[in-house]
Amino acid sequence: MQLYLGDAKSLQRSSLQMKAAGKKVGALVFYGRRRYAKLLNMYLERNLAANGGILDEVVFAVRTDDAEDLNFLETLLMRHPQVYRRSHGPSIRPFDTAAHWQKSYSITRNDHIYVKIDDDIVFIQDGAIEMVVEEKLRGRYLFVSANVVNHPLLSYVHAHLGPLLPFQPPSESLNSSNSHKPFVVTDNATVLDESPARTSRYGAGDACWWADWQCAAIAHYSFLHHLRAGSLGAYDFNTWDLSYPEYQRWSINFFAFNSSDLSGPLITDERDDEVYISQLLPAFRKQHAAAVGRDALVVHFAYYKQEQGLLHNASDLLKEYDRVAELYTNGKLLLKEPEG
Repeated sequence: MQLYLGDAKSLQRSSLQMKAAGKKVGALVFYGRRRYAKLLNMYLERNLAANGGILDEVVFAVRTDDAEDLNFLETLLMRHPQVYRRSHGPSIRPFDTAAHWQKSYSITRNDHIYVKIDDDIVFIQDGAIEMVVEEKLRGRYLFVSANVVNHPLLSYVHAHLGPLLPFQPPSESLNSSNSHKPFVVTDNATVLDESPARTSRYGAGDACWWADWQCAAIAHYSFLHHLRAGSLGAYDFNTWDLSYPEYQRWSINFFAFNSSDLSGPLITDERDDEVYISQLLPAFRKQHAAAVGRDALVVHFAYYKQEQGLLHNASDLLKEYDRVAELYTNGKLLLKEPEG
């Protein structure tokens, strides 16, 4: 597989500029699933300061009780004992009280700026971490997101920019004999008219970009096509104000923040950190959030309602992201997707 990598030196140039400003940068990873985290780790390692990147530390907020997932996390921690660390005690369980997610963010250091990263981020463009951090440091926005593929609001933006391509399953109906075959590109542009993407709307709860595995598949196969073709610029925009024309919810898969942004008493007893961070807090403070649209592309694999359908009906995707990760980071995966 050929892969267009671009100019990797831009990663080091931007990192040197950040270090000259005296800023320390960390990644806060919400950890739960090793099948995705083994991919994410390759990009984290590529972006470590010791490797010419920007990350001074990586901290894992543990959100799983699965023994194999926890064992794999220990493997990661041993690889970088001076840089990687994890939350103490048992797993931080979701949706108990508002304090559950506060614990995840409270393990950050006061003198760092952080990028919160979901464990199922399976691609990080060189320079993406620097771009969201630099925009955060400008002080124009309370929170700064990357340009996320498979994201309810930004996928709608991508649909209008044009990088979504007419992909379709290998036959009109999926069955046991073809359910594991990849989607294929077609010259028939009306395929998009017949897909759920055609009915998508701009909103965090949109049924297509949040719940439908076929929409996720279109987003992934389109991204992989542009990555191979060297045309990731098709996703570019300048800065997208996520809080205009109203303060609304957006998916916090990958965004930059200061620990002070989330310190202090809660303004509500909201149990969902996404609602609180993306919508309630910006509205309360009258500070907008935004997404950086150039050289800040990352890929989010799946939301809960997409995941099983995507893993079953497009099972080649994780194997493809395995190959991309090894080529893009010039590394070697610790875990391999089984062949078959």
